[in-house]
Amino acid sequence: LIHFIKRATMNNNEHEANFQQFRPCCLLFLQAPDCQVLDTLKTLVDHASSQDLMNLQDHILFPLQVYLRDPSKGSTKLTLQTIEFIHHFAGKVKLKSKFVFTDILNSMLALASSKEKSINEDFKLQIVICIAAMLKSADDDLMKEFYKEESKLPISHLVFTSLQWMEQEKSPRLKLDCIAVLDALLERRSSEFDNIFHALLPGITSRLIKVCQDRELAQMSVKVAGVRTWKNYVATLFNDQRATLFDDEFIKNAQIQIGIQFKAIQGLRMHSDMRISTVLLYTAESLMKNCWDILQNCRYQILDILIIHQTKNQNETAINTFIEKSVNSKDVLCLE
Repeated sequence: LIHFIKRATMNNNEHEANFQQFRPCCLLFLQAPDCQVLDTLKTLVDHASSQDLMNLQDHILFPLQVYLRDPSKGSTKLTLQTIEFIHHFAGKVKLKSKFVFTDILNSMLALASSKEKSINEDFKLQIVICIAAMLKSADDDLMKEFYKEESKLPISHLVFTSLQWMEQEKSPRLKLDCIAVLDALLERRSSEFDNIFHALLPGITSRLIKVCQDRELAQMSVKVAGVRTWKNYVATLFNDQRATLFDDEFIKNAQIQIGIQFKAIQGLRMHSDMRISTVLLYTAESLMKNCWDILQNCRYQILDILIIHQTKNQNETAINTFIEKSVNSKDVLCLE
């Protein structure tokens, strides 16, 4: 309650005045969390200016932070509505506070891994949708702070949870939104990102490949997303420019594992769905451009995909690029 009674943290009198319309709902939700109060607060947010929401975001989100730390005092419906509110709010402003961001993230991850109360697929869906929205909404300074070493544990927890749900849950929508969290983490990377994620790369790529190989999964959109995200992580974290950062043993092991995974992806090359052939082409081109030397063991698979795509589409640009790179590197490739 002190957060609302003592307003010393307000930057100026104007912010204090602007918060007056939100104060009753925030205080009431803090004292007695309720769906109706949250609906009223959402209406106020929808009618407020983006600048006011930007300036007041920490104060508006504070009672929701407090509730998510101990959601046992509310119903499942209220907890879902709280998460949906945060998702909605993140779509309206750039989140600025690392404390607010990580506190909400940790609370949702605690919900995701709770052993006392299991959550259904709809609940999991709302969690990953909200987290992806928060990652996209966070401003650059926040993400620079987020990717520092002290955030390694919650980041690892988030990645593991997303991969686990992506692999184990049946809902194609949930699988896609788990992949979207991985995409958002990569898209919002900062200079510190590589230090944390290069150790996570083997787990990320192997789980993505499992989804792409799932014969019971009929929705091709999930497999397309999986291949695309696999490509993006490999090309970003295990490329020629970063080769000097790894020791020989790490490179050797990564080459073997990624080579096996890429061969598994290559097995989809004859699929009739054009989305698969297109994403495989983009994957081959990306590895050819970014990983030519460090993944030289994948050159045959790259060429195989390029040839099949060229045969279907009569586009020789990628093949010519491959030939030029082979000549420049004095590479002799035996085609069987």
